[in-house]
Amino acid sequence: MANILIADDSPSIAGLLKMMIESSSDLEVIGIAENGQAAVEKNVALEPDIITMDINMPVLGGLEALDKVMSTRPCPVIIISSGSEEKDDYQVESIKQRGAVAVLDKPPAIGSDAFSRYSEELIENIKKFSGC
Repeated sequence: MANILIADDSPSIAGLLKMMIESSSDLEVIGIAENGQAAVEKNVALEPDIITMDINMPVLGGLEALDKVMSTRPCPVIIISSGSEEKDDYQVESIKQRGAVAVLDKPPAIGSDAFSRYSEELIENIKKFSGC
């Protein structure tokens, strides 16, 4: 069983990610952080196996939070960003050099053709990088 922390300031996106993740019986969301600072604090308190982290959040942005996670309690982090496909290889590689294990787009709308593919990709990445 892998324990996941979701860091996203949008309750609807966080809820969607939680629904996708918990569709797999061996994954459990143990917390949701509404900003980067809360993600850093909950990473220490809850000790998740992996974190999904929005790149744009209030209080402390995703990249700054990623840096703090890596310096306080290193943990695999999947960055969730709008338009990651539009990012060039250099930007994605730069994010990975800071400690992220993967960079994914925001989830598509429920019922869209891409929804089930995205859900499978998210779960596959979580299992791969959490050791589950």
